[in-house]
Amino acid sequence: MKIMLVKLSSLGDILHAYAIPTYLKQLFPKCTITWACDTRFAGALKAHPHIDKVVGLSVAKLKSRKGRGKTFLGVIKSLLQVRKEKFDHIFDLQSNLKSGLLLSLMRGENKVGFTFKSSREWPASLFVNRRLTRKEGLHKSEELLDVVGRYFSSVETKTLPSPCFELTPDEQKVLDIFKKNKLISGRYSVMIAMGASRVNKQLSRDLWVQILNCLSNQYSIDFFCVWGSSSEEREVEKVQELTRGRVYKLSKMSIALWQGHMRLMHALIGLDSSALHLAATIDLPTFAFFGPTLPAPFNPKGSSHQFYQGSCPYSAVFEDSERCVHQKDCLTGACLKSAQLSHFEAKIQSWFKNEVLFPN
Repeated sequence: MKIMLVKLSSLGDILHAYAIPTYLKQLFPKCTITWACDTRFAGALKAHPHIDKVVGLSVAKLKSRKGRGKTFLGVIKSLLQVRKEKFDHIFDLQSNLKSGLLLSLMRGENKVGFTFKSSREWPASLFVNRRLTRKEGLHKSEELLDVVGRYFSSVETKTLPSPCFELTPDEQKVLDIFKKNKLISGRYSVMIAMGASRVNKQLSRDLWVQILNCLSNQYSIDFFCVWGSSSEEREVEKVQELTRGRVYKLSKMSIALWQGHMRLMHALIGLDSSALHLAATIDLPTFAFFGPTLPAPFNPKGSSHQFYQGSCPYSAVFEDSERCVHQKDCLTGACLKSAQLSHFEAKIQSWFKNEVLFPN
């Protein structure tokens, strides 16, 4: 059996769907699984032990005028290679117009997606011949898995082991050096993830400094900061300069090495971003900051995963949605930018004491 999964982006959304290949291999041990994604996230999927092939498509680069023609030809070339293969089942896990168009170019007997009402963008439903409803109220890590499970009439899809990514020999050396030189007995190691894809999902620099100073004044902590872009790297360096505690900047790394570093940490403090969702794959205790998104569908489940939800000073409401109606056009991000340490200091202190220092 040949199965194609189409989930182009983002990294956080892809991480939420990570259990699907594991589930499919349990259900059909001899099946081959191909995953089509944006090339930016191909490395994250190649590290998955249950994915047989990854098709990287430079879809995001098509938005840029520079080299658009060359990029377009590259995408077409990749799709022509995909068309040589016929799949038994193709799943549109993205459910927008872009993924729908990709499905139309793929060969498969069963093209599975969502109903018009359940799709993120209703035209996506035009390109599938098997339509399922999206169950309301499920956590994001369960939502797509539930759809695949119902399609195959499976009874249980929730209790699955998280994938442990395999490190290359060079990555293992990097991790061993980090463990030897940076981890100190008697001190707590906490990963800090300040970056997010949207500016309006980020905290102010001053607040990050206050958070790190607050915790380092109370506990013996080494903070290890991760970053993805050059602007995030500069922000980490600024926070390093302003913080009294021991703050280190980690090098940019693959997702497998990132998860490896997380396994050496006691906790993670971050935003609603890929770092939070990667931490959930190993159940690392987390404290997250949510602004234009609701915590319930996105925050990892369990008492060791706490959060602070910012409030909108403009009285914007979610209107039965998982995201603020102004998430894409809000330029201030005031729901988090206006947050103050006093709003959540007691909660983050309690979380660190009960879930990191003295976990049950």
